[in-house]
Amino acid sequence: MKQFAAFLVSAILLAVYVPMVSAGPVHPYDIKDTVKRVFAAHSGGRLEVDADMGNVEVTAGGSKEVRIVVERIVSVDSREDAKSILEAHNLALESKGNTVWVSSRINRDRFSWKRSMDRIRVRIIVEVPEDFDLDISSGAGNVSVVDVSGFATVKTGAGNIVTGQTSGEMDILTGSGNVDIRTTAGRVRVRNGSGNVTLDNVEGMIEAETGAGNVTARIVRELDGDSRLTTSAGNIKVLLAQDIGANVSAVAKVGSCSTDYPLEVTGSWMKKSFDGLINGGGPELSLRANVGNIVLSRLD
Repeated sequence: MKQFAAFLVSAILLAVYVPMVSAGPVHPYDIKDTVKRVFAAHSGGRLEVDADMGNVEVTAGGSKEVRIVVERIVSVDSREDAKSILEAHNLALESKGNTVWVSSRINRDRFSWKRSMDRIRVRIIVEVPEDFDLDISSGAGNVSVVDVSGFATVKTGAGNIVTGQTSGEMDILTGSGNVDIRTTAGRVRVRNGSGNVTLDNVEGMIEAETGAGNVTARIVRELDGDSRLTTSAGNIKVLLAQDIGANVSAVAKVGSCSTDYPLEVTGSWMKKSFDGLINGGGPELSLRANVGNIVLSRLD
């Protein structure tokens, strides 16, 4: 029995110990490298950011300049190691006419992709004139856009997207991550593979779709075009200002539907739906959930 107990203790210790060994190396130093550039620009220009990894933050200011700060933090054992990692990171900041480009990519021929992802963190911070078009792409990282009134295309393979105080048209795409649209007067298109979509203080047309996640919208002004909110697996909740007119159509294929408005909910045991005119009607507001619940409420 004592031998068995000793064996059991050894087995438990081994089970605890093995994951600690396989967790990977811990590098003792974080070294920060900062690159700054300023380009002359004016309203009506364009910013293009192409990054295979890292967070991107774009804000609008009142100056006639594009100001760029790129922060790179490497986790290393020595300064020599940091130098080799930074040299494997291809960073280009360029300007031609009224267009500014930022390119941030790991050189896979010089440094393994997985090792680079583990040991380097990139943050791109850009200030542009207010009326500036954006084309932002990050392979893996979060993106935020604030106070911009031009057309914005924002894409990330894996990461969250947040926008605030925008008035131009936006096209948002993420493979996996949450999308949070705050206070926008322009038209918004959101396509999300997996994650929640939140639209707050929306005044323009909405097209929002997620494969797996909830869709929440707070609509404060009359929509300027037909709008559609869709989720394959998740819930839809819409808060509608009381004076807004809309032609509403809601269908939950597997789930429930409910509304504060005098619209009749019909359907079978599994499928529920409602449709009708609110405040005399207006642009179409289509709500679709393949598996999930739909709620349409008055905004107090």
